[in-house]
Amino acid sequence: CDWSSDVCSSDLQLESRGPVHRTFARFLAGRSDLLPSEYAATLAEVDAAIPPVAREEFAQGLIDTFGAFGETLSAGMAEAHAWSTLDRCAYLTQYDGQRVVVQMCRPPVSEAAFEDFRRTMRSLGDHRTPRATGPAALQQFKDWLYLANGVERERLYLEGLADFGGVQTEYPKLLPALCGGPFLGWSWAEGIALEDFLKERPIDGALAASECILEQLLLLSVVDADLDFSHLVRKSDGRVAVRRVSRLTAIPPQAAVPATRYISAVLSSDTRAAAHLLAKIASDEIDLEPSLTEKLSNLEPELKVNFRLTTTLFENNWRALASIHAARPLYLDFMHRNLLALSRWSADIHTASRDVVTEAYWSVLMRVLRKRFFDNASPENLGTSLFAGGMLMLEGMRQLAHLADGLRDDELSFRVAAGSTGPGETEESNRKVRKGIGVTVLLVTLLITLHWSGSAPAEYKVVAQVAAGCSAVALLWILLRMD
Repeated sequence: CDWSSDVCSSDLQLESRGPVHRTFARFLAGRSDLLPSEYAATLAEVDAAIPPVAREEFAQGLIDTFGAFGETLSAGMAEAHAWSTLDRCAYLTQYDGQRVVVQMCRPPVSEAAFEDFRRTMRSLGDHRTPRATGPAALQQFKDWLYLANGVERERLYLEGLADFGGVQTEYPKLLPALCGGPFLGWSWAEGIALEDFLKERPIDGALAASECILEQLLLLSVVDADLDFSHLVRKSDGRVAVRRVSRLTAIPPQAAVPATRYISAVLSSDTRAAAHLLAKIASDEIDLEPSLTEKLSNLEPELKVNFRLTTTLFENNWRALASIHAARPLYLDFMHRNLLALSRWSADIHTASRDVVTEAYWSVLMRVLRKRFFDNASPENLGTSLFAGGMLMLEGMRQLAHLADGLRDDELSFRVAAGSTGPGETEESNRKVRKGIGVTVLLVTLLITLHWSGSAPAEYKVVAQVAAGCSAVALLWILLRMD
């Protein structure tokens, strides 16, 4: 039957055609750039679960890989699996007196199986879903699917995250004794599923989810291309823990700063700057900005329904880009998908005075500033300091430009405080403006004096070092006092 005969038929057909098709439904869920909104929402309900590796087979694999130690692990295995996808299967067990999860990497999908899937998808597409079933989308699905091939890539990402300090979110920490062959193992994160926490305390839950995703983008420069909120948990100490990540994708170094500025422009409702930065991120070889701006002017009236402006802008930009430039970086689509999901959570919270995504953005940005400052503020790391500080200087200058607009309009407030109505809230907004100006000035002074201390004649180095020290102390004092 035709895939578009009604919206529900799409998920029924994908569910019934096998594991690769169900995984494709999971890949498409939330992909507003490829499908009409009602299709994306329906596909999110598809049961993408894959039958697990049988417990006996999993236990035998542990024994074959780890010998006698594998027998000990298999003896404590839970009866039911922790998760089962096309590329991973995991069971809980006991190790060294603690609950751990051991994950097995499944064999990759063969080229022949994928070609069979590709042929069947050609017969399911129709005039409403040309992008979702077209060659570009199917190739992107293949690239996404093969990101999880083998354990080495996942191991490297998890080892890198373990070595990265200053991160609020807790990621799996590999236990070397549980890693070998197709297996990786780590401690099980105890806590309440973030999906359930969102229902109980929506604002706190949305803030926690937003900080987790924004921290990935702004601080770690990675995108979770297989984000599954059922595997995010809120621990008793208030931190968010990620129970599994198998498809982390790096944001290229040259795109990290423009990506941060793009998110900032959208959250500040600066549509012109957002379009310019998105075009820059999508392609350095083609000038996309004129066609993107033209497309946006046609899309916006069509999409501006029932969402807050932030959600509308992310979806407008994403759909407009997809309609004019199919060969965009893989991480860019999943960055948009994750940000759009967060924005919709924020829009669903019935508190008009709160924009939790923007609140989380400023919290994470301050964390980025502290991290970059302490790691790089030295003459020896001057180049890194300048690169890291440049992002924040640009953000500071952008906020100063908004401040100038506000002064011109006799409205001294940040855009993020647009909901302020009382005298107390106005004073708080003005206080943040003053601190923002102070941070920008001190950061510029610090970077200049650091550069001077490394290149100035010997008789002036002491002066430069003293000036750098004073700037650093003042900057630290302001940062520690900022909310």
